[in-house]
Amino acid sequence: MLRKTTIFATSLVFLLLSTVSWAYNHPELEWRTIETPHFSVRFHRGEERTAGMAAQIAEEVYDPITSLYDYQPKGKIQILIKDYEDFSNGAAYYYDDKIEVWATNLDFELRGTHTWLNNVVTHEFTHIISLGTTFKFTRRVPSFYFQYIGHEKEKRPDVLSGYPNVLISYPFPGSVIPMWFAEGTAQFQAPGLGYESWDTHRDMILRMATLEDNLLTFSEMGVFGQNTLKAEMTYNQGFSLVRYISEQYGSETLEKLMRAMGKPWRININSALKKTIHLSGEGLYRKWRDHLQQHYLAETKGIRDSLVQGEKLTQGGFLNLYPTWSPDGQKLAYLSNKGKDYYQLTLYTMDISKKEPEAITGGISSSFSWSPNGNSLAYSKRKKYKRYGCHLWDLYTYDLKSKKEKRITHRLRAKDPSWSPDGQSLCFIVNKDGTNNLAIANSDGSGIRYLTHNKDFTQLYRPQFSPQGDKILFGLFRGQSNQGENRNVAIISTDGTGFKYLVRSSFDDRDPCWTPDGKGIIFSSDRTGIFNLYSLSLDEGSLSRLTNLLGGGFLPSLSPDGKSIAYSSYDSQGYSIYLLPRKAGKKVESREFAQIKEENHHQFSLNNSPPSHPYRLTFSQMFIYPRLALDDKKLKAGFYLASNEILDKQSLFFGGLMSRDFDYDLYGIYENRQLFPTLFAEVYALRRHTQDQDQLLLKEDGYYGLFDFDLKYDLLEADVGARFEFCNPLSSFYQKQLTLSLIYSKYGIGLKAKVDSTGATYGKASWTYYRGKDLMVSYYYKNIPPAIDGEINPRGGREMLFRYDRMWNRLSSGEMKNKEGTWVPKYNRNYYNQLLLDWTEYRALPWGRHSLALRLKGGIIDRRVDDFFYFQLGSQEGLKGYTYYYIEGRDMLLGSLTYRFPIFKRINRQIGQVFLSRLYGGLFTEYGRTWHKGDESALSSGKDVGAELRLEGFSFYSYPTRMSFQAAYGMDHPEPKERWRLYFHLLFGFI
Repeated sequence: MLRKTTIFATSLVFLLLSTVSWAYNHPELEWRTIETPHFSVRFHRGEERTAGMAAQIAEEVYDPITSLYDYQPKGKIQILIKDYEDFSNGAAYYYDDKIEVWATNLDFELRGTHTWLNNVVTHEFTHIISLGTTFKFTRRVPSFYFQYIGHEKEKRPDVLSGYPNVLISYPFPGSVIPMWFAEGTAQFQAPGLGYESWDTHRDMILRMATLEDNLLTFSEMGVFGQNTLKAEMTYNQGFSLVRYISEQYGSETLEKLMRAMGKPWRININSALKKTIHLSGEGLYRKWRDHLQQHYLAETKGIRDSLVQGEKLTQGGFLNLYPTWSPDGQKLAYLSNKGKDYYQLTLYTMDISKKEPEAITGGISSSFSWSPNGNSLAYSKRKKYKRYGCHLWDLYTYDLKSKKEKRITHRLRAKDPSWSPDGQSLCFIVNKDGTNNLAIANSDGSGIRYLTHNKDFTQLYRPQFSPQGDKILFGLFRGQSNQGENRNVAIISTDGTGFKYLVRSSFDDRDPCWTPDGKGIIFSSDRTGIFNLYSLSLDEGSLSRLTNLLGGGFLPSLSPDGKSIAYSSYDSQGYSIYLLPRKAGKKVESREFAQIKEENHHQFSLNNSPPSHPYRLTFSQMFIYPRLALDDKKLKAGFYLASNEILDKQSLFFGGLMSRDFDYDLYGIYENRQLFPTLFAEVYALRRHTQDQDQLLLKEDGYYGLFDFDLKYDLLEADVGARFEFCNPLSSFYQKQLTLSLIYSKYGIGLKAKVDSTGATYGKASWTYYRGKDLMVSYYYKNIPPAIDGEINPRGGREMLFRYDRMWNRLSSGEMKNKEGTWVPKYNRNYYNQLLLDWTEYRALPWGRHSLALRLKGGIIDRRVDDFFYFQLGSQEGLKGYTYYYIEGRDMLLGSLTYRFPIFKRINRQIGQVFLSRLYGGLFTEYGRTWHKGDESALSSGKDVGAELRLEGFSFYSYPTRMSFQAAYGMDHPEPKERWRLYFHLLFGFI
């Protein structure tokens, strides 16, 4: 009969499987390959046009980029084209010679608009080539690792060493490049190529940071790990500084710097700069900063004396966007990341008379619209589609009275909705294969009708019905179609006819909105070199400038009475919402600020898709990571080996360490992601030797002698199973995994007896003292709000691990029996069910970045077992004031409370190869107990208090470096001298 624990665990498995989002691995995709002389372009069905274009672009830029850096890869570069999510990004894996590109175009308020595919392919290919010149070793050896494992002195008699209390793993990488230089050169690309040019947005961000003395320091430019705005400034300042180096010292200096960084002894860029341009990093930074200050002060003198900006409405957040008037003109709705560090937008409404914002709903990913009666809002969110686990844009409405949200489309990939004046329809943009189209649907999402049928990578922005409801106004970008690198403004009739440009110039004209009478529009343009707001009369064709800004003005919205303009204005702190009385404006035709835009005139065929063939399984080369470790005072040498299949559908990972006496740690991991679940197989093998551990007086044929024993312990474990991943398994803040596995374990011992006086071998023996099978089910959930200090100090969300094990264990009793003339161990059966729950809640405190973490951990073994299988409650995984084996039992319960607080929120200092980001402190108290049912005498408990320091930073610019020191005082330990326990970790993440 199944016990209750088994029934409960089985029921939980079926409940979790019923909610699986099939599947992050995307087995539904059919992949193909386009081969060119230098590239293999991998793409899934539906991306033929994008893949063909990427192949043309890659071949066109190959010679200019490789010539600049005098470096050519030995084999073909792999390019992966993806479009199964509404997500825009590119990535270069420069040791793998692999580029990943998402087809959706980048539409980001901190960047200008460029032809996405040209931009991203060239950018990532420049990474591959430029960073390929910096390898300190061969491409097969990305890094070395130095490791240290210290152990507690206290241990059980049947355990060889105490539990680890010191863990150090530190890299020495094969490539060391600061982020500003890596991203700056990738944006600079090659002289004259122009696929990623210096534009008005970049100039705006740099200009305001310079004029308001808010530039990143030279050290800060070297790393990421800051908020979205600061990360973008790393790109921006890096691009500007690389351009400055090229202008002052020649573009060939970039290649010289890269190669200088490839010398094995260089751990930062300072010595490379001194060798190539005879300046330190700080010296170069000061010259560049002084140049920027002189340039921008001179260029903006006239503007600073005559600003026209209006009244600031918002406080907090660096992304306050899309201000939109309510139909009655009493409220403004807008998006803001107030209180957030990243691009996480919440929809707010603000009563204009009170200036008090009210949060409505979060997770908005585009512009939005009021219903004509003012009772609802329509917007889009990027939500997970259950069947395949994709994140796609869909339309939602929100009822302001009932405070209920309703999803009105499913898998449509729709964004930027706008309500018609009669409230019966919505117009919106649909995204697919890097191309946008305009569509109309009923207000409930039904009856979808397309107004455009673009197939040329056209991008559309923020459509709006005219006040009369017969036309739609929108922004337009057709850079891939021989129409320049600028946005334009256009209209189209609601029946799909009458397309017409309203503003089409050599400038970036964007973000149009109607005047209340429909006879004019207001839009943003960079025709002076700074984005300002302009009004255009459709009857007269006259153009007037409404603002005179130092930063830039965007996303205007005109009040229903036509008297006020709300818009987003940029300064060095980011975007804020401003309110400006509408006046006649100043008619301007001249360009009052120097044109800073660089043009790109390269053209490619949109219809010439090269032939393709089905994708064939391809693995990367096997990478080698040498290791040197000191484990329990024993020096060991070894390696990691790793290889991934190009689509990341399969992976191989091996590791090994060995000491002089042939102690070893070996393991291998294989993962297969071709099906809905990830299938895996893991094997671990450890060997440990002990010498002179014991001396015994034995009797043999009436002779008494003293013997020494050499012991050899072999531990083997093999796991096979399936893991259902409901989200990106690499996410630092969100995890959701269900794992099913079967684990086999075998522990053996080998014995060699020696005569103490002679050292001669007296006898040998070996046997297996433990065999175990474990059917394991675990569910891990982690949901922590993303924040720059979200790892060092989580301030919200939770982590939860539930695990069920059905154990079939056989453990040696210590006695032997004769089996067919051979002495073999006697085994005791330990068959049981085990449940474990480990739950931590994180809560933000109302002051600063302080937090509380409340943890509850409990475990149950449902019957009597040998203490070899007990829960251990001590050390860093439990009660830190006690050693790992000090408190143990068949059932256990642990509770802890931790208070964390910032000591230095922003250190931002570079010391050698280490960049120090922030330092936090913590205080904790813990209580735990173990017991056995029916045996109250076995009850054991303990409590402790302690403190912790956590230091977060980076090594060699890109390697996460996390250091922690903990001191815990075991209040119930009987020996006062043994009450303090210390722990130290230097790893890539916090434990």
